[in-house]
Amino acid sequence: MEELKLVRPSIEHKRQAMALPIMKGYGIDPIIITCAKDNIGSAKTILRNGGIYIKDAADEGGETVEIYHVPV
Repeated sequence: MEELKLVRPSIEHKRQAMALPIMKGYGIDPIIITCAKDNIGSAKTILRNGGIYIKDAADEGGETVEIYHVPV
């Protein structure tokens, strides 16, 4: 699966919700979103927008990330 970065990580928590309609417009459904385990702001935004927690995993650098499934 190819990863698509829509916004800079430093402002991701402010713009994730804006990305969902864009993804839907491209016919991408569902969306898989990850955020750092300690990034509470992004996790709350994902959950507020219908995200369903799937699991924790390690990213390429070995950091723990949370994986969410977001139906659009």
